[in-house]
Amino acid sequence: MGTVFEGWFGAFKVEEIPDTFSEVKEDWAKTFKGKRQKILTNLSRVINSEEDYLSKIVDRSNKEYESYINPNREDKDDIMIKRKVKMALGKNDYFTNRESAFQEGGDFEKGIDQAKDKFYENVLRILICTGDKDKAWSAIPKVRYALLGKDDLLSEVLDSKDSVTGTPQRYFKASIVRNILPAVISVCNRGLYVAVMADEAGMTQSEIEAIIAKYNSKLAEFNALIDDALDPNNSKIEIAFNSSLNRWCIHIVEATP
Repeated sequence: MGTVFEGWFGAFKVEEIPDTFSEVKEDWAKTFKGKRQKILTNLSRVINSEEDYLSKIVDRSNKEYESYINPNREDKDDIMIKRKVKMALGKNDYFTNRESAFQEGGDFEKGIDQAKDKFYENVLRILICTGDKDKAWSAIPKVRYALLGKDDLLSEVLDSKDSVTGTPQRYFKASIVRNILPAVISVCNRGLYVAVMADEAGMTQSEIEAIIAKYNSKLAEFNALIDDALDPNNSKIEIAFNSSLNRWCIHIVEATP
C-alpha cells in the first residue's frame, strides 16, 4: 500500500526557546535548597569524626587524584605529598565551617544561586530536544506518541516545528512495544541532541550526518522488531535535517507491505 504516515518532529532552536523555560533554574534552586538540612544530616552521619574525614574524603580523593598524574613525572611524589598535607590540614576548617555553611543563607545556598545559571545553560540543550510538557513541547515526546500510534494525543501538541501527513500506527509489535520504546526514545534523544549541538557549533550538514550515522544505524536495527502490519524495508526512524522546517528532526516513516 505504500506510506501511510510520515512525520518530521523538529527540535527547538536556541533563539526559539520560550522565556518560561527559565523557570526551570528557579525550580531547581528551590528544590536543592529544600534539601539543605537533609544533606547536612547525611554528611554529619557519614563524616562524623576526623578519622572519617581522613579515610572517606582525604584518602579516597588522593587515590583518585594520583591515578591522573603521569607516573613518569619526576615530581609525582612531591605533588602527592603536598596534596596529602594540604588536605589533611583542611580537616579543622571542614568541621568548623560545615554547620555555618548549611545555615539558611549560608555558603551552600549561595553556591546554588551562583550555579543556577550554569545549570540552566546545560539543561537548556536537553530541553531543546525534549521541551517541557508544562511549557512547550519539543520533538522527543511527540515521537513517543507517534510510535505508539496515539494520533489523538499527537495532534494536540503539533506545531510549526513539525510536519505530519497520514495517521500514525503503532510502530513496534504489541508484545514488546512498552519494553523497546524507552531504548528507541533514548537513541533518538541522544542523536538529536548531538545534531543540534553540532549545528549550533557551526558544523556543516554533511559533517553532522557523519557524526549521527551511528545513531541512525542503531535506530535501523530496531526495525527487526517492527509491527507485522508495517513494511520493515520502507519504514524507518532516523535523525535528519528538514530543509523546509530548517531544523534537525526525528523523521518517522511508516509504510505497509
